[in-house]
Amino acid sequence: MKLTSIIELAGLEYLHNGYKPPIVHKDLKSSNILLTENLQAKIVDFGLSKAFANEGDSHVITIPAGTPGYIDPKSHQGHTHILQWVSPLVERGDIQCIIDPRLLCEFNINCAWKALEIALSCVPPTSRQRPDMSDILGELKECLAMDMSSEMSIHDSVEMNLVLSINMAPNLRSPEKLPVPAVTDETWQSLIIEADGPVLVEFWAPWCGPCRIIHPVIAELSTEYDGKLKCFKLNTDESPSTTTKYGIRSIPTIMIFKNGEKKDAIIGSVPKTTLISNMKKFL
Repeated sequence: MKLTSIIELAGLEYLHNGYKPPIVHKDLKSSNILLTENLQAKIVDFGLSKAFANEGDSHVITIPAGTPGYIDPKSHQGHTHILQWVSPLVERGDIQCIIDPRLLCEFNINCAWKALEIALSCVPPTSRQRPDMSDILGELKECLAMDMSSEMSIHDSVEMNLVLSINMAPNLRSPEKLPVPAVTDETWQSLIIEADGPVLVEFWAPWCGPCRIIHPVIAELSTEYDGKLKCFKLNTDESPSTTTKYGIRSIPTIMIFKNGEKKDAIIGSVPKTTLISNMKKFL
């Protein structure tokens, strides 16, 4: 709902680029955003707004005004600015402490990071470093599409599934699905995956697919062999961390074995309690 309201507030994009001459609100904050009976966001209080003299102007010179912390933060240093509060959390990759706790952790984590990334792109002091409202609107729409897609997929499976699919080669068989028991925060830490032949296992978040990895890290796993049957025991307590685009996160890891030799590894980075495994079999 908040994301939808933010996109509706991107009506500011019309004031900046669609209305002639352009108008700058100057005091946009939560108390200046009202909701209709259908929970549609409306912008109010244009008392401090400023219209450009003509379309060709690139800026308007004004004196500091508006709510401290929302406009001209340097003119009011007595309170902690939200950017000062959120920056250390972003550096630690702690999205849980940034998101409203009333959501009870029921949100699309990649969508949340995307929205935060958009917000952070809007705060550099130099205007050239900030995106245009049209760019912001486009990014927010992508974020909303990601969130809506996650709401559809998150209900598809409560139980964890192993999807045994095929590498994109002509001599491989068609995909098949192998159901496994529901996995909880306690039980999945010692998940044992069995397959007849070498396998590659990727871990997926049910709402968004695999998270982006910047620097993969290989972890040692407990392995057992019984003829052609290979068991891969995943112990998340011993898994390392990897640097992602948004900070350090704990990751589960699985190895690829071919003819009994370790060849490669794929790493996923998703919450333990919300996993779906995508398993690819290589001949």
